[in-house]
Amino acid sequence: MSASPACSLSKDQRVRLPPESELMRRHTVPVKSATWPLDPESIFGRPGPFGLEIGFGNGAFAEREALQAPDWNFLAVEISWSCVHHLFKRIEHSDIHNLKIIRSDAAFVLRELIPANSLYRVVINHPDPWPKGRHVGRRLLQAEFFALLSTRMRRGAEVRIATDHAGYAEWIGKILEDQDNFVSIYGSSEVPDLEGHLVTKYQAKAQAQGIDNHFFVWKKTAADAPSRPRQEPEAMPNVLLSGHDPSLPLFADFEPIRAREVHDEIDITVSLQRVYHRIDDDQWLVECTVNEGAFKQQVAVIVVEGDNGQVVIKLSGLGHPRATYGVKRAVHHVVATILARHPGIIVDHSTVGEIAR
Repeated sequence: MSASPACSLSKDQRVRLPPESELMRRHTVPVKSATWPLDPESIFGRPGPFGLEIGFGNGAFAEREALQAPDWNFLAVEISWSCVHHLFKRIEHSDIHNLKIIRSDAAFVLRELIPANSLYRVVINHPDPWPKGRHVGRRLLQAEFFALLSTRMRRGAEVRIATDHAGYAEWIGKILEDQDNFVSIYGSSEVPDLEGHLVTKYQAKAQAQGIDNHFFVWKKTAADAPSRPRQEPEAMPNVLLSGHDPSLPLFADFEPIRAREVHDEIDITVSLQRVYHRIDDDQWLVECTVNEGAFKQQVAVIVVEGDNGQVVIKLSGLGHPRATYGVKRAVHHVVATILARHPGIIVDHSTVGEIAR
């Protein structure tokens, strides 16, 4: 029912939009350049109760919540670019100033970007049910998700969930009943309706087809979680090598490389995919993909052959990458690839740690 959310707007909401770059500046959070976790007061330029909607679909619910609670600050998370674009239209049409968007995976946003004990309310309308048995592991709402969510919510804050998929509802109910961080505000796992709740497109569609909707409203009862230290964006990683013979190509017979490891309980995958050579100025560019849990970055590592056998390896600013642990590992693997091919080269300086051959 909710695997591919429709994001259409009514005719009166079809507004002429500013350029995309201006919309991004006005209405989205600059995740890669921001301090992690985020400071909601700085993002919105004012204090106020902080609410989160995960998976906003056509944006109608997010728009109404922001308009009805002008003193609140709302963050809306969605992976679909088309839905983000349509929410831009709603924000512009309704002149909303208390709603910001992050286009990313919800698990990543919760883990890295939301401060501990900061959320007053969380709304999750019709998450993808992944109905096939072999796909249930892809469902967002797992026991681990609720454990993480509880650390990001204030004590007494509510999480509201809606689904029209009976199997997913049963799944959600069992998980909630088996945990100790939340209790139902209604005394039962779920309720068939919520007074005053905006009927979303999916809920209306389910009702028209005679399909029951399932609503879960639970509040956090667990104690506050420890606060998390803030992480400022780090300097771009770089490495200086010496001892290179200019007559020998740095990446002769290059084959793609894929490396996996676990760091701070997060699965890290680094893929060195392609190498490009700019002959006129002795520059190489290594195309890399870095996956850190749900956070994915496409990055480029630049390798410059200098005078006297020196080689400089640095991260390109292309795509405005964030210098995370995984990105540093990408630079590390590029250097290791060079050292494996050229025994005479040595490392003079490194900001990515010691590099073994």
